[in-house]
Amino acid sequence: MRPSLKIFSTLALCLLPLAGASAQGMGPGGQGNAMMMGPGRILAAVNLPTLKTDLGITAAQEPQWATYEKAFTALIDTQADMQASTQDLAMTKAERMDMRSAHWDATVDLRTDLQKARDGLVGVLSPAQITILNQKAPALPLTNGPAR
Repeated sequence: MRPSLKIFSTLALCLLPLAGASAQGMGPGGQGNAMMMGPGRILAAVNLPTLKTDLGITAAQEPQWATYEKAFTALIDTQADMQASTQDLAMTKAERMDMRSAHWDATVDLRTDLQKARDGLVGVLSPAQITILNQKAPALPLTNGPAR
C-alpha cells in the first residue's frame, strides 16, 4: 500500500466515528467534520474483502453480505464514474455546484439500496460484528446532500 493511501485510510478511519454525529446534524451548519469528506470518500476508505474477514461472515450470513457488497459496489462504481466525467471539464463554480447536486440526486436510490442492504446485514450480525461494521463502514447519510 502506498504511504499516501495509508495516511488517507488512517485519517478516514479516525473520522468515521464522526459520520454518525454529522448525519444527525451535529457540527457547524448541521454538518460535522466527517461529512466534509463526503460519502464517496467514506466509501472509498472501506476495503470490502478486509471488512468481510474482520466481521467473520459465516455461511448463514453470506446472502446478506452478498446483497450488501453488491449495493456497496454499485454505489461506489457509480460515484467513481461521475467523478471521472467531470475531470476534463472547465466549469464555473455554479456549474460545479449544479453538477454536484445532480450527482447527489442521481445516487439517492443507490444510497437507499445500500442502507437497506446494510440494515439486512445488521439483522443477522452479532453485537460484536455490528460494532466492527459501525467502526469500519458506518451508515451513510441519506439526506443533507451538497450545499445548494
